[in-house]
Amino acid sequence: MSNFPSLEEFDAGNHHKVINMHKAQFKAHDEIPSKTCLSDTQTKTENTDMEVLYVEEPTFLRKWRQQREIDIRKRDEQNQLKKNERIEAAKDAIESFYETYNKKKEAGIQKARHANTY
Repeated sequence: MSNFPSLEEFDAGNHHKVINMHKAQFKAHDEIPSKTCLSDTQTKTENTDMEVLYVEEPTFLRKWRQQREIDIRKRDEQNQLKKNERIEAAKDAIESFYETYNKKKEAGIQKARHANTY
């Protein structure tokens, strides 16, 4: 029996269905099919020597992985070069700072000596 009213009921004005709000309108989950589990006999293969099935990677995926590895290596090399350049620049800056500092310090000492001698 359908939940929809028949044409006769609809024409007669009996198309309103009375619903009991305290009664469950839907059936329990018995109607929902459960997942079927395959038994061991269904999953066994004919060839028992074959333990693992290796599937060859698609060509486009293999090429993409190779290109990605090349790109990563290039990026790592560039980053290492930049890092080495920054380290050298920092060493040069420190060396320049101490040269300037020592020159100013020596000039200050000479000035103080010259001022004390007179």
